[in-house]
Amino acid sequence: MDERMLLFAVASALLMGIACAELPVDANAPAMPPCASKASDLSIANATTLYEAGPSLPPGWYEIWCGRRTGKAVGQPDLWRAYGPVELLGGVFYVFDVVAKDISIRNPRKISFALSNPLPEESKVWFKLDDELPYVVCFEGPYQSKEQARHKASRSSLEEEVLFELASDAAVNDGPHSPTNFSLDRQSIITKIQTFHWNHGKGQKPGTIGLKDEAGKEYGPWQASGMTGTGGVPNVYWVAVTNYLELPPGRYMVVDSDPSTWSNNRETRGRGIAWIYGQPV
Repeated sequence: MDERMLLFAVASALLMGIACAELPVDANAPAMPPCASKASDLSIANATTLYEAGPSLPPGWYEIWCGRRTGKAVGQPDLWRAYGPVELLGGVFYVFDVVAKDISIRNPRKISFALSNPLPEESKVWFKLDDELPYVVCFEGPYQSKEQARHKASRSSLEEEVLFELASDAAVNDGPHSPTNFSLDRQSIITKIQTFHWNHGKGQKPGTIGLKDEAGKEYGPWQASGMTGTGGVPNVYWVAVTNYLELPPGRYMVVDSDPSTWSNNRETRGRGIAWIYGQPV
């Protein structure tokens, strides 16, 4: 038996009965997963397609977010639920059943003769599809231990508050001429960042939002999702969800990937409108 087959056999022996069981629901999880921007929007199963390829992931502990989608918005399920945490081992092929909410170690050749076990430094996941509705799935992690994953999950129960707000009800222009900076006077967890793109009443397809500290260190960027604004204009608000980013006290700058449509005015002194959400530690 070669090394990879041995690894597969050992992993099967270790996880059989654990990885094949239905994963527990994480009751402390927030409404929106930090991994939403990397979610897989899955097809509906048919007579010839029962499985669909998923992500290749670094080994570690993960929470699996899953929800069925009855609407037309790709990547946006009716309701997100988090399951786990579960450990994914390197060199192992997994199948996550979106209906049963279980993850199991499988022989990839049982799915397709063209497949093989992944390399030792990666975990490979495929999805077993539903034959009635599409599902949306993403993996939050990796974490170094089950305890760390649970600690991260416990953060999701924090009471989110506005840590910084630069807003205006007056008419706005596009293209800030001054940076949007904010200060944290204590260690804080950042949960999401929001910017405003009125763009002459047209909104703008969401890009990314990040942060930069005074030393030039960058955080993110994170893919933003769009929210409707006044008058039903789509993608006026960009919302980027971070993976519970923990920042030390200091001064930071908001980095928006499309400054040409980022709204500002005299009240903001030419700085792009933005909100920072989270909680001091």
